[in-house]
Amino acid sequence: MIDPDPTYIDAIGVPRGVPSDYKIADQVADGFTSIICPWCVINKYSDRINYIHYNIQRLGNLTHAGLKAVSEQLKATSLVAYQNRMALDMLLAERGGVCAMFGEQCCTFIPNNTAADGTLQIALDGLKTLNSRMKDQSGIDGKWDEWMSVFGKYKTLVTSVLVSMAVFAAILTLCGCCCIPCIRSMVDKIISTAIAPSTPLGQQLALLSLENNPDIEEGEEEAAAMDTFPTAPPVPPYGRMWERETEA
Repeated sequence: MIDPDPTYIDAIGVPRGVPSDYKIADQVADGFTSIICPWCVINKYSDRINYIHYNIQRLGNLTHAGLKAVSEQLKATSLVAYQNRMALDMLLAERGGVCAMFGEQCCTFIPNNTAADGTLQIALDGLKTLNSRMKDQSGIDGKWDEWMSVFGKYKTLVTSVLVSMAVFAAILTLCGCCCIPCIRSMVDKIISTAIAPSTPLGQQLALLSLENNPDIEEGEEEAAAMDTFPTAPPVPPYGRMWERETEA
């Protein structure tokens, strides 16, 4: 007994209701995986599509082979039955033949579906055409495999080594072009910030070279020097008293 179909199409056009025993992937787990590693999910689904496509081709080939075998057997069985019927009619001709013995239940026609224009042969031809079309649309560029076949039994080992070297070179290129310049810029910025003066430039005293400036005269040089360098702090009173006592 065939169970009823539990699948349906939801409001957004997505098929739902596939039993868990018939699922090839867990959509919840793949959803979380796609957040962490999107390209992993893409590659995984590409492999699954190739797997399903391959098995559909195998199913078509097996179905064609099975129906062709059944067709050949039915064709031979129909021919044998027809020949036996003719022989029986000849043997029972004086009694009216086979149909005279069976009456209305006598079978007088055998559907020849195995003929060139029969339904079974038409179905076989259509299945063969479908398999050929799927085969023509399948396959990828095999130049890499043809080139690697030179290594013979070491093909898998050489392929693994070359792929590893390519990945390592890609990582070095990525680090050299992106990571290392970013790290270098960050380190330079940290060092510059660490050794930079804490006093803002606006609050620093400007040290002017007065000797080689022709626009400043001799009197202005002394005034500029007095304005540029801070004066000494005033002497406390007790210091002046000590100086007077010393002079006395």
